[in-house]
Amino acid sequence: EIVPSFNRLSAKYKSLIIDSLCVDFQFSQFLQAEIVPSNLVVVKEKLQQHGEEGYSLFCFRIFAQMSGKLGDKSLHGSLFMTESQFQKFRPGLEALMQLRNMDAGPAYNAFLLLRGSKALSRFASWQHQALVRLLCLSTAYDRDSGDAVCNAFDKLSNAERASLTRWLVADGISQRPGYVLCDAPELLKNAQGNPAVGLVEALKALVRVQEMMQAADLYILPSFGSGGPVKAYVQLRELALLAKEAGVSTQDFANVEMKVTADDHGEHRIYNVEVIRPEGLDKLYADETSRSGCRRCCNALLRCILLLFLLILFVVPGVAAAALYFEKKKVFHYMDKIPPKKAPEYSYKALDYVQDNPHLAMYVLIAVSLVSFLGILISCCCSGQRKHRPMGYDSITERVWCCAARTTSRMGRRDDARTACCSYQPLQQVESGAGEPLMPNASELVSR
Repeated sequence: EIVPSFNRLSAKYKSLIIDSLCVDFQFSQFLQAEIVPSNLVVVKEKLQQHGEEGYSLFCFRIFAQMSGKLGDKSLHGSLFMTESQFQKFRPGLEALMQLRNMDAGPAYNAFLLLRGSKALSRFASWQHQALVRLLCLSTAYDRDSGDAVCNAFDKLSNAERASLTRWLVADGISQRPGYVLCDAPELLKNAQGNPAVGLVEALKALVRVQEMMQAADLYILPSFGSGGPVKAYVQLRELALLAKEAGVSTQDFANVEMKVTADDHGEHRIYNVEVIRPEGLDKLYADETSRSGCRRCCNALLRCILLLFLLILFVVPGVAAAALYFEKKKVFHYMDKIPPKKAPEYSYKALDYVQDNPHLAMYVLIAVSLVSFLGILISCCCSGQRKHRPMGYDSITERVWCCAARTTSRMGRRDDARTACCSYQPLQQVESGAGEPLMPNASELVSR
């Protein structure tokens, strides 16, 4: 009777309002992390029975209560709930809404991570930094995919985690070289999507690759100063393809033999990881290579057809425009001699329009010819960039690196004229499981 609007509500909404008002929860203490996850257990137990409406009403009640903090000073809007204050409250409200689908402990930890990331100016440890880079490499944008990467990282041994961390945190400035992991996102994606591989084996494979690279560095003649190379490009394409094709058992991927080739280009070093494929996957790899060859042939044929079409569009309108400009009377004379009913009716209408508007028709033909010429130039430039690229470098990353490496090779301190990535002979090979690394002979070192 004191609150008639409340009295007219159904029993369901009366219970909802009472439970949301009776929860013993101090939101300000939650924002400052004074309380513990067990305080969220009380909130979840009270509101869980009301579902989405319960959590929404509870968060709105907190927002309204905070907005009225300075109500005794002014009744014209909220002096307290400014944009900056709302941005401070927002992580806490989002954490409370996560209680719908999460337990109290994970929801509290999620709030701490979100709240701490706004003020954290550095990584808590080297492993923290390495894990964040792994999350970026695996394109993890939600909690489920992030948990998968974190769990896989935790399952590595201490030595493996330490080795992988050193590799991932090298920046190429104070810790040289910095490692550019080409096709690592594809490797992690394929490994996660293949039950016979998994993220753990993919991370272990990266550790193996790192160890083989270190062995190769011991026997390669350096071409830079004492600081070493600035950047090292690690080509992981074959390993990524194997992670997609391996089947039946993780042994197909875990026990595969690999070979690392290394070569220096200017201030950079290139490591190419070659997979000695298991017997069962040879046919799949051959089929993939065959399909790539067919695609290249089809692309070349389509490019030729396109160039021929553009050439026709360039020549024919250009000749017609020149004829209209220099020999207008002769053109009209020949047009008048076209016998009737020898061509479709619309062609006569077009000819009449040309005779009535010769200058406009000439400008249109010139425009078509110029556009066609521009298309020919673009197509030729694209073809010219591709002809120096080695077959098999199909990803955008490899194309960009190939061009960049060629530029570096020309500007760097190399004495030879070989282009990076393209038709180069690797200096050093280290085979997995094949004993000691292969030592280059004296003649090779002298020639270098």
